[in-house]
Amino acid sequence: PPPQPALSGGVQRCRRTEASPRLVADSRGAVCLRSTLDRETSCCPDAPPASAEALPGEGPALGLPARGTCAGCLEEHMCCSSLEVCVSCCMRPEHRAVAALMRETTTHFAYRGLEPGGFDACVYRCRTSSSSTFHENAYRGVHTACYGPFRAPLEAVHSANADREWRPPAAAGAGPPAADGFFAHAAAALQQRAAP
Repeated sequence: PPPQPALSGGVQRCRRTEASPRLVADSRGAVCLRSTLDRETSCCPDAPPASAEALPGEGPALGLPARGTCAGCLEEHMCCSSLEVCVSCCMRPEHRAVAALMRETTTHFAYRGLEPGGFDACVYRCRTSSSSTFHENAYRGVHTACYGPFRAPLEAVHSANADREWRPPAAAGAGPPAADGFFAHAAAALQQRAAP
């Protein structure tokens, strides 16, 4: 990854996501409101302001900024409801093994040279994962950003090419999450490691 330029006094600048008009994930793994970004360093603040807000539409209230948060993620599926939270969750130390395994088991050029679990790798995976899409033109549900090899759960979907909403067939029994085709081998290895 490219080095982060230092400001005077050795203070490091952060890189950040630019997808949301409201939320930002910085290269330290923090999520914050865009309005609270440090204008000099482009980093999320270390402590919440006096009037900390909660992530919009996310389960329990979470004061922002938050580092390494997985609020609004389905950790079993490794999918989140926003790109910013996906990047933050992906950068958690315990998820580096998943990122390293995915990097080791693929020959795709986009993963070469990226630090497993680093900011660039997490932004790339969360932004471009096909694990969250259905028929390549619609999301499988509200968890639209995935950092792991598993598919997001299939919820009611309104496809751009359909006149009505599609609902998945009732499952006979809940099993492990389905793997994304490209990373099926990595998913199988993860499930074997987790087995008792």
